[in-house]
Amino acid sequence: MRLETGLRLLMTEDLLCVGSIVKKFGPSDNGMVGVILEMHTNDLGNSFYKVLREDGIITTWYSKVVQALED
Repeated sequence: MRLETGLRLLMTEDLLCVGSIVKKFGPSDNGMVGVILEMHTNDLGNSFYKVLREDGIITTWYSKVVQALED
């Protein structure tokens, strides 16, 4: 596991729930940290999280580019 600012990155989506602290990897918002506010799965089985980012903006992140942080 990688260490990020004293927090461990968890590699599984199964541990995520509303209130989880997550870090975004991918083309946009890369490296941003946020808190999951809502979780949704569409008809095709793709999961998305509504996240409150560290800068106060609420946005949606695709679950495949998000990792949980655990202290």
